[in-house]
Amino acid sequence: MSNSLEETQRQVFALITAPGGVARAIEELRAGNPATGPLNALIRGATPEIAADRLQRYADMYYYRLLDILRNDYRGLLALVGDKTFAQLTRDYLVAHPSTSPSVRDVGMHVADFLKTYAPIIEPFPFAADLATLERTRDEVFDRAAATPLTSDDLAAIAPEQWAELTFRPVPAARLIDLEWPVTDLWRPLIWDEGEVPEITPAPTCVLVWRREFKVWHRLVSAEEQPRLRQLFAGASFAQICESFAGAEDHIEAAAQHAAQALAGWVGEELLLLA
Repeated sequence: MSNSLEETQRQVFALITAPGGVARAIEELRAGNPATGPLNALIRGATPEIAADRLQRYADMYYYRLLDILRNDYRGLLALVGDKTFAQLTRDYLVAHPSTSPSVRDVGMHVADFLKTYAPIIEPFPFAADLATLERTRDEVFDRAAATPLTSDDLAAIAPEQWAELTFRPVPAARLIDLEWPVTDLWRPLIWDEGEVPEITPAPTCVLVWRREFKVWHRLVSAEEQPRLRQLFAGASFAQICESFAGAEDHIEAAAQHAAQALAGWVGEELLLLA
């Protein structure tokens, strides 16, 4: 085997992540390249058999470390499918998407997409990918930059003549996600073990996910609120948001009142910044 550091690292990583285990991976490596040297050339003070055993123990520890990470990142999915199925999911997922990032936070970034075609889970639980999307989004929002949100006092200090020119934007730690299943109905039963897990049926579902200080929140977005929140995330001015209310109201005063109520609600949720 090559003694270069890069080649040694590549070989060791390939062996410890091999689906069939280290011993089988060594056999396959030698079958493809008969000139491959013994494994103990990589591991000091060991026979080839002992070297393989040591490396297999390392491979096992590597897998269980990643399993622990995914169990923590996808607690709802774990509660839904159970330990055994989740462990097999992890093995199959890591074969399809081996970790390539130096950060363990990125290990599960493809789980939701993987689940869309993973028959052992998606057949009994067709909403599993959406549940994973919600869990992943919550983790990503937690890691986003902090910002000081607007308060009601900040709004009160804005001169009336300035309102027409104002543009608000959401805090960095906020996202809107569109799902095919109302998986928010499963959150408390799965995460907090509160009551029975309800049966759900497909329904277009928009969810707001955001962080307030060090806690992540999520909630459903109503069909009425969706277009205004999408405007907010797209950088629309307050005047444009008011116009969207005016288009749905018979009276301009009622539209202005509803716009003010929406703004007050978003401020109360610590969701807004001035652009």
